[in-house]
Amino acid sequence: MFKRLFFSLILSLVLSTISTAQTYVDEFGLMAGGSYYMGDLNPYNHFNNYNYNFGGFFKRTLSNKQIALRAHLMYGRISASSANSDLSFRSSVLEIGPAIEINFLPFEIGERKKYKGTPYLFGGITYFKMNPQTNNEGNWVSLQTLGTEGQGSSQNPNKQYKSQQISLPVGLGIKVNLSKRLALNLEYGIRKTFTDYLDDVSGTYVDIDQLEIENGQLASDLSKGYGINGLQRGNSQNKDWYAIYGLGLSFRILPNNECKNNFSRKKR
Repeated sequence: MFKRLFFSLILSLVLSTISTAQTYVDEFGLMAGGSYYMGDLNPYNHFNNYNYNFGGFFKRTLSNKQIALRAHLMYGRISASSANSDLSFRSSVLEIGPAIEINFLPFEIGERKKYKGTPYLFGGITYFKMNPQTNNEGNWVSLQTLGTEGQGSSQNPNKQYKSQQISLPVGLGIKVNLSKRLALNLEYGIRKTFTDYLDDVSGTYVDIDQLEIENGQLASDLSKGYGINGLQRGNSQNKDWYAIYGLGLSFRILPNNECKNNFSRKKR
């Protein structure tokens, strides 16, 4: 709750400061596409086990036409399974946060004759919520509270990892004007996280008999650690990543004076 409030406050301050300093163009839009994860169960393969994502954004382009600030809300899913073990997972990912876009060429939505399109780069900070699950006899079971690596027990001094985390998105895209008020963009962005538990896999296997005593039978069953106590389960030195890509459609928001002018022309 406090992190959401923090990000909302930062974004509000930035936008209000800019709005008093110069002219700008506002737009909102929708985006849909795919998402995937890279981590212990998929360390190298981009676009492997891709899933869906969708969301919306608000964007403000500054008067120089080459910088835009945006806030976005995205929901998607990631998943993977290991070829070397019985470990597998899926997780929903809900993220919100501000970002800055830097256009290679001047661009303003709706000005099709002057600004046909441009490539762009973006970067920002997001707050996201995850929920790693695995399939247990046809039922999807949430893993975060179980402690499958002995979290919260005598075998692992660490507490359960947090399901709410921070990530740093960076990426690139291209945007083109379609009409006086519409623009289309194609975008790819990858997220650097600071957790190794998007997949519920990070450390070593623990003794499953002791795990059952302290964390319960379900945690013991889903740790998949029978007979391999102490062996490596994941690599805690490498944090997990996830990527989002897709198409977006933007709609220009007319300022009040422009709406009034358009209305007056129609009355004539």
